[in-house]
Amino acid sequence: KLHIEDIKTFNESRGVDKDSHESIVTPESNIYIPTFNSDYNLVLAKIDKLTRRKHTGPMVKIRTRYGKEVNVTGYHSMYVWKNTNDGGNKWGLRNRSEGKFVVIPATDVKVGDWVPIPTYLPMVEKDIETITVELEDGRYKLGSRGTATINLDFDMLWLMGFFLAEGSSWKKRDDHIQQTRRNVAFYSDDKHLDIAARILTEHGMSYYRMPYRIDNKYSGKFHIRSPSITTHSQILYKFFDMCGLLGKTIPEFIYQLPDNKIEAFLQGYFDGDGNHGSKHINESIVLTTKCRKLAQRLVYLYMVLGKIASIRKYM
Repeated sequence: KLHIEDIKTFNESRGVDKDSHESIVTPESNIYIPTFNSDYNLVLAKIDKLTRRKHTGPMVKIRTRYGKEVNVTGYHSMYVWKNTNDGGNKWGLRNRSEGKFVVIPATDVKVGDWVPIPTYLPMVEKDIETITVELEDGRYKLGSRGTATINLDFDMLWLMGFFLAEGSSWKKRDDHIQQTRRNVAFYSDDKHLDIAARILTEHGMSYYRMPYRIDNKYSGKFHIRSPSITTHSQILYKFFDMCGLLGKTIPEFIYQLPDNKIEAFLQGYFDGDGNHGSKHINESIVLTTKCRKLAQRLVYLYMVLGKIASIRKYM
């Protein structure tokens, strides 16, 4: 099973004592992390020990031109490229015969130094065709505490990416039927809402559409409302919730799917965000988000496909 979390949370969840001066734990199960081997290729390697030590020295934040960043202790070992061809141009560092990586403490890293970054994230592929969703009440056709099966086909993956880009969800009590309605909404242009409507229909989920409009229903001020589709499907709401989509994050199982399924998810995100800044520039694709954590996870997902992605901040 794949886990994407910060090292502090990872260690503490596996028994590393956060309050002691030094804590060393041997993992109970096999855990693998991506790391560089002696040939500077990224591979999955088994963890032998988890450690944590109190640190009183300087901390260093290193940020690359690609928008990647890491916080490390001042004495943390860093690989930096040293160009041995003093008379050559700076691009000589791309030729291994003209230089090598050396290890220096993080405090000695300078602006303009070159550090290795992965161009591919190794992953154990694990295809998933269906996901079972547990329901809560008996008002739905599957009965009390029933289950529903979601087919994780290309259309559903597209819909997941589409929601992640420009979807929203909320719960509201409906006194008429004595129930809490769970709502999932998608906002976009009519072309892409037509696709979402087809997918919902084919998965047996009802919906209603609202056109582009201007209203002042809630605050007395005028608001522009984008065209939208809303479904009350408890099944879809629960599915998106258990996947983490309602919290606007990429489900971890997505990273282990076959490449063509990952591409379907990313296409949904691109189509959903297309009205708000996503675009093609030359041979590059630009995706936009207000959440840096989501941006980082999108970078990881592109790395699984062997594509280099960078993060930029726009004011």
